[in-house]
Amino acid sequence: MEIRKLSESTRKWLQAMKEYGASERPGRGKGTSSDVAVGDRVSESIKEMSQVTAAEEQKRAEKISRIADRIASGSYKPDYEALAARMLEETW
Repeated sequence: MEIRKLSESTRKWLQAMKEYGASERPGRGKGTSSDVAVGDRVSESIKEMSQVTAAEEQKRAEKISRIADRIASGSYKPDYEALAARMLEETW
């Protein structure tokens, strides 16, 4: 199965399962008891990642809001040279 075609959450789940050592094919829809334990650890790990992601998203939203406020007030003066340099770095 190609991981690229799966959703982001499914990719994270599969990657974490591999890292924790779950068998890739536990049987006909029934995991072994060790796979269940691995699944529990992975679930906890993904919950922790989700909390971090939510906190990062909140910080990003606050930053965007501050920039939008500065643009609306007319006090935002973008540095076009720095912006162009950053865009070039990201594309190369």
